[in-house]
Amino acid sequence: MKRLISFAAFVFLLVFPYIFLPANVDKSRPFLKGRDKTADFRKSFSGLSLFLDLSSPSEINFQLDWEDKIKLSGNYVLAHKDLKVAAFFKDIDLTNFSAFVKNFDLRKGYIKKGDLNLEGRGPYLLRGNLEIRDIFFVKEGKELRGDLDLSPQITFSKERGLDYYLSYRIKNTRFLNCEDIQAKGFFRKDELILEAGCLNYKGIPWEVKGDVRDFSHPKIKLNAANSLLSLEAKAEYNKEEWVVEELILQGKDTKIFAKGSIALKEKPQIKIEGAGYIEFNDILEVIKAFNLNYTQLTKLNPHGKLNAKFIVSGGTDAKNLEIKLAGKSEKLSIYDLWLSKVNIELYKDKNTLTISPFLANLGEGKIEFRGKFDFLTNNATVNLIANRVELKNLMEQLNLKNKKLAGKLSFEAYLENDKFPKWDRFNGQGSIQIEEGNIWEINFLRGLGEFLFIPDFEEIKFSQGYSDIFFKEGSIILENLELTSSQMSLTGGGKIIVKPPYHPPIKGDVDFLLFPEFNSGLISASVGLKKTITDFLGKSGLAIEIKGTFNKPKYKIKSLLFSPLKRITDFFEGLLDNR
Repeated sequence: MKRLISFAAFVFLLVFPYIFLPANVDKSRPFLKGRDKTADFRKSFSGLSLFLDLSSPSEINFQLDWEDKIKLSGNYVLAHKDLKVAAFFKDIDLTNFSAFVKNFDLRKGYIKKGDLNLEGRGPYLLRGNLEIRDIFFVKEGKELRGDLDLSPQITFSKERGLDYYLSYRIKNTRFLNCEDIQAKGFFRKDELILEAGCLNYKGIPWEVKGDVRDFSHPKIKLNAANSLLSLEAKAEYNKEEWVVEELILQGKDTKIFAKGSIALKEKPQIKIEGAGYIEFNDILEVIKAFNLNYTQLTKLNPHGKLNAKFIVSGGTDAKNLEIKLAGKSEKLSIYDLWLSKVNIELYKDKNTLTISPFLANLGEGKIEFRGKFDFLTNNATVNLIANRVELKNLMEQLNLKNKKLAGKLSFEAYLENDKFPKWDRFNGQGSIQIEEGNIWEINFLRGLGEFLFIPDFEEIKFSQGYSDIFFKEGSIILENLELTSSQMSLTGGGKIIVKPPYHPPIKGDVDFLLFPEFNSGLISASVGLKKTITDFLGKSGLAIEIKGTFNKPKYKIKSLLFSPLKRITDFFEGLLDNR
């Protein structure tokens, strides 16, 4: 009877493998229904075989087999309370135990093989290996698949309680947009270590390592890197809030330092503030590599380095984040235009983005941009000012063929758009002024010299050029146009119906009516011009109609003999009606 009492010391040994039995085994049926009077005890049912050797007065030997899937053997020395158990597992379907798994749906998985050894006399040590394959969990619609190798080392004693060390290796795992997840590390009391890991996110391989320490007051370190970016983070959990002590994002020529907090409320809130420098080439490479949809940024095609300070706050939904940014750049390219001494301030709240101001030098001139974009209503308002920008420098940067185009451009426009980002829906007005200029090589003006028989037309420079300008859903309307030089002047107006793309070089249809005046020297220098003026000025005055396309205009001298004032009025009223 004494040996049976001592046998209770390893009853848990029979319970341990028993939990791995499939659901169709009757767990309410006891293994032992009493005591056999012989020294050996054997019992078999439902594929389960149990053997106990009670022949020795000092120890108990035992074996348990279940369908060659679980094999367990060992002995227990009564005097020393010394227990030794060796367990082997093979091809055990884990879905048989899904009823015992809480918080997620276990749909697939099995223990391919495993071996565990338990020994000791208090404390007890359990160690070994388990190979778990084809795990498939589902929680809240999110799937986790993969393989897992475990090597536990667990110590238990009445005095010291439970202590454990568990090394792990994760292989061939998929989760969300991450594939081919591989990781190895260990887990022990108050510490989870990721020694090395890698994953593939949208075709980009990442290397990851990190650790979590002090589970009652967690502290996290994380390092992640790929060929384009690296990320370092340190965070600590404090009173339902993660405090981000350090966040470093680094690219080839980009480095950002930040810190902040994540409040774990019903709707988590974040606040991150930081500073650093951003190289736009790095950003564009990331967008391209990750196939991200930032169409407007890629259209701007920015290049250069921006030194910036920023604050990001709000919910975890990127669309609802509030962003404040102030940046400076010595040299920055947008739409292939190189700007210097750039200053920018922007603010984004839930539905709007405000840029106010964007200031920069373009050549020896200055530009200023202010805008507000409402993503909820698709409304946009823009104010653009350019002051004495060198046209020659502008044309060279845009790689246009009008190499002789020159002068200092000043421009101001206020625009509105109710269908942003459709660029052809901008409406508004402004003015344009050119000083000390030569703009005859603008496509639709270039042919005037040949048409009017003016020698060296392209060399004519004017001291002043001015026009009011209106924008109406893809059309540019010029009114009160006036170009003045010592040789000739032009007044009038017209319209350009712009065709996409809506940035230089401009393409579209033109419709202009211009009224030239010439000095006597220019008239004397050209027999053809003298004849044209004689034919028309003697009758009705001279007006030139320009139609066709911006690149291939057609010219025609208009006769104003009959009701010249009405013809002029009708033309400009037509422009006004189209505003």
